[in-house]
Amino acid sequence: MKKFVFKLERILRIKEHKEHIAKEQYAKVLQQKQLLEKEVDDLYSGIERAIDSDILYESNIVDYNSLSIRDNYIKGLKIKIEQNKTEIERLLPTLEELREALFLATKERKIFTKLREKEHIKYKEEIQLDEIKSIDDSANKAYILSRFGGEDSE
Repeated sequence: MKKFVFKLERILRIKEHKEHIAKEQYAKVLQQKQLLEKEVDDLYSGIERAIDSDILYESNIVDYNSLSIRDNYIKGLKIKIEQNKTEIERLLPTLEELREALFLATKERKIFTKLREKEHIKYKEEIQLDEIKSIDDSANKAYILSRFGGEDSE
């Protein structure tokens, strides 16, 4: 019995490889975006902590230097937040392009996978038909031998 061979197996492997690469690229950019978003959340938390921290020192007098330092710290966090948001906005079109490329690569791979599955089903049906023909031939030979083989011996 011959073994199933998909004629377009090399193309399928190439499509699978392209899909894998597209997944990796998409995941890499998505991870960058998620890290930036997490950093923005952490920076907002830092601003909240800085605002909520105790600014009163001995004898409930507000220290101007500590207020100035805290204000500069909060301004620095806000600048970093804006930089991260700008970077996230810059990544969004790239992320969308990579998502579309991944979608197309997956679609192409699925087309060849379905084609291979259909050909494999067709191959199994052909094998089954061959087996049925072989069994029918054997049964016919056995019938002929039993029917006519017995008459020759008399």
